[in-house]
Amino acid sequence: MVPSQPSLRRRIYTLALRWKTRTSFFIRGVVGLRNKIPAELRKPFLLGVGFASTLCFTVAMTISLTDPSPAIWWFSAAAAFALFFVFLVEEITSLSRGWRIATTSLAVLVILILVWVADSWVAKKAEEPASFLISQAANVSKLAVASKVPLLPPPTKGPAEITKGSTIRKPAVIVECHLSDSRSPCELECSIYNSGSIAVRDVTVAFLGFLPIQTRVAGPTDARIVLEKSETLPVPDPDGRMVRDKRAFTIRIPLIPPATKIPFTLWTDDDDNRRACEQVSVLTKMRREIFSDLFSVVRETRALGEAEIPDLDVLFSAIEKENSLFQPENVLSEIGRQPVAFMDHTESRSKELLRKNYPNLKKRFNSVWQNRAECMAPVFTVEKSDGGAVTFESFPPDVRTYIDGSFRLPREIPEDGVLFEYRPLPPPRYICREARR
Repeated sequence: MVPSQPSLRRRIYTLALRWKTRTSFFIRGVVGLRNKIPAELRKPFLLGVGFASTLCFTVAMTISLTDPSPAIWWFSAAAAFALFFVFLVEEITSLSRGWRIATTSLAVLVILILVWVADSWVAKKAEEPASFLISQAANVSKLAVASKVPLLPPPTKGPAEITKGSTIRKPAVIVECHLSDSRSPCELECSIYNSGSIAVRDVTVAFLGFLPIQTRVAGPTDARIVLEKSETLPVPDPDGRMVRDKRAFTIRIPLIPPATKIPFTLWTDDDDNRRACEQVSVLTKMRREIFSDLFSVVRETRALGEAEIPDLDVLFSAIEKENSLFQPENVLSEIGRQPVAFMDHTESRSKELLRKNYPNLKKRFNSVWQNRAECMAPVFTVEKSDGGAVTFESFPPDVRTYIDGSFRLPREIPEDGVLFEYRPLPPPRYICREARR
């Protein structure tokens, strides 16, 4: 005869009784272990457990700003110590049995909720850079399609690269610079973004050319941004000629936390330099008028196809960036060297189109440059390696400029036959005069 199978209700009852028995044995073991702690050591032991829970929570909050992954384990350790702390407090206090059970259950529930919230916050913080990288990739793709420039090949996979289910992301330092709203050559605004989930240390942004006197840098106070001059500062000739690929100074930031953008602004406080920058803006406006007339004539005569004529706005956006006193080169950090995003593809293409067609256009439509106003050339003052200052003149192309004839002579005139430099003096104001008919 086949024995009958127990009913479903009977099996559930048996399973519940089995778990009740096991739980009872576990609680008895814990209580027996608790009862072995001497009464005089229970309070110091209680303080030690409370301190350990607080320490784990503090460590978790600290490292979550730089490395979120281990922070989850520290939060869990803090919760374990907190549960043990509640267990000891429940046994020391002289509450009734019902109140002890209610208090312990409520404390355990609150601790579990806090751990869940903390772990969710850490996971969200670790995944924040992903949305930025996706949106940035989309923008780069749109730009490449619009300008018909091929995208860069995908980077090779590495051990620290983003993988499915991981929270650690390879740090990437992205630096972007642009002119201020005033479009002044004396001001430049930049931002440094760490798109990874790990902090990047000792980040420097290099700038080429010269260092204008009274150059200032401003940014967040806690970023500790420092301007460091090169040991040998490049100095232009009196007429502005110099080697443009020499480094003048760097901007150093000791630490950039993950998923953090740090902005900074460069400018010169020297009044003479600011007046010279205003004169550069005046000359740039005159150049724009010249090229506007030139492109109109080119379109009327069909000297070039429409695709060969640069966009006027894009072209002069590039020219204004070329006129800036601060020329960013690259950013250097512990993860390598990357170029600074300053001039985009469309601006570079406009410059290339102008460079390609400029000689023929200047020769064929030379009348466009005739009968234009003549202006004083801007005079800038830059620092020397010995801490002194030196001036030079700037002669923008396409416009007529002149010097006012004021020069700074050296303190000691050399002997006959020895050449010395005539350095121009910055004028108190700049003027333009109408062209002579």
